[in-house]
Amino acid sequence: MIKDIQKHIKSLKNKVSELDSLEEKINNIASYAKLITGARRCSLFVLKDQTSELHSIYNDELFENIIIQSDVGLVGYAFHKKVSILENDVTKNPMFFNSIDKKNNFTTRNILAIPILDAHNNALGVIELLNKKMSFTQDDQEHIESLVPLIVSILKNDTD
Repeated sequence: MIKDIQKHIKSLKNKVSELDSLEEKINNIASYAKLITGARRCSLFVLKDQTSELHSIYNDELFENIIIQSDVGLVGYAFHKKVSILENDVTKNPMFFNSIDKKNNFTTRNILAIPILDAHNNALGVIELLNKKMSFTQDDQEHIESLVPLIVSILKNDTD
């Protein structure tokens, strides 16, 4: 399984390296993440240092960016604790932040939130996947975690 993951990541990395814009690169990664996990939605949040907020640079089906305080909800927890969150029933988790669902007339059932950590263990953001038909699995988590170095390289190159 690990060899297959690495093969797919290498292929994705090659594809992304041929793209010009940050938006195209992130769109490809998000599409891949949804495809391999079976998630309905994906968002990618990055920290805006001056405000301590997480801003979405990618979010499916939404026409405006999502902005949340970096210490709010399961995404904020994944960001600050630098741990992956796999929650298959958000209604049972008191940390779930449902304001974005209410605002966008959406119902989150399950979530996979993976912190984006650079080589020095600094948190840069979070990739979040929502609403897999069945349940997110440990394999899903490991697969998305293996995308983090690619995401970091894209984000670092965009800010250099």
